Amino acid sequence: MPPKIGLGVKLQQMSIPFEELAAKTQKCEELGYDSVWLIDHLLPIGGQPLTTPILESWTTLTALAVRTSRIRLGTLATCNLFRYPSVLAKMASTFDVISGGRLEFGIGAGWFEEEFRAHGMAFPKFSERAARLREAVRLIRLMWTEERASFQGKYYSIKEAINNPKPIQKPCPPVWVGGQGEKFILPVTAEVADWTNLTWLAPEECRAKLLKLDEYCIEQGRRPEDIRRSLQNHLYIAPTEGQLEGLMERAAKSRGSSVEELVRRNRPIYGTPEGCIEQIQKYVDIGITYFVLIFPGAIDSSPLELFIDRVAPSFQ
Repeated sequence: MPPKIGLGVKLQQMSIPFEELAAKTQKCEELGYDSVWLIDHLLPIGGQPLTTPILESWTTLTALAVRTSRIRLGTLATCNLFRYPSVLAKMASTFDVISGGRLEFGIGAGWFEEEFRAHGMAFPKFSERAARLREAVRLIRLMWTEERASFQGKYYSIKEAINNPKPIQKPCPPVWVGGQGEKFILPVTAEVADWTNLTWLAPEECRAKLLKLDEYCIEQGRRPEDIRRSLQNHLYIAPTEGQLEGLMERAAKSRGSSVEELVRRNRPIYGTPEGCIEQIQKYVDIGITYFVLIFPGAIDSSPLELFIDRVAPSFQ
């Protein structure tokens, strides 16, 4: 029996009018993808000019929920420091109700210092951001599951906080922790997450991170298999080698680099359908069961269709 994997598409809501973003989300649902994800940033990332329009993620996510009926929705990853955890818990509960129980709750410590400074927010050192993330997830789970939630941490506290209605998903929506720092983030993941989401890693790098996560799980008294493993990555796909070569050259040119540099720095999955199957299998062999894919530069749905028609069946 072939390994079964989950497939999500990440749509970076920069320079995309909302109606186009909604249409792409609906297309992903029609094609049979499991989930659609948004970024959670206040400024554009990835080399875009800072004046590039960008939609706020949770507002947009809620609008997408009412335009769809099946596909699961989330952010990779919500920046914990943008919203006080008790408020975020309320937002997430509300979204789960509106969407009919379709929330995938991705959260991370935050990394883009410039957007913090521009919007008047403090940007603590990484160790503190990770510690805040740990407290936030614990607090949010309490508000999702207890009638009156109390929590006293170093950074956050609540006292008999009431959060009704509760999320539809029981006991609560799945928590994805984004990030792969071995000193601070993976220990948090081992303690509080249902999913780990790794990014831009080659299979051998991914395997090393997962082995380290296993060690932290054992230290925390958790079984490593209780944390499911996902990978977020760019995917370039074309029907033929010739078309693939052109696609990769255009992608590299848009980033001001060579194809070799693009592959070396970003470690994308790329190839014809057969080549993509081979590369994805290497990740599946080390325990990745979910792929959140970004299709850079796609101007229509053809890459999404090609992937779902020619690659996905090998893993379903």
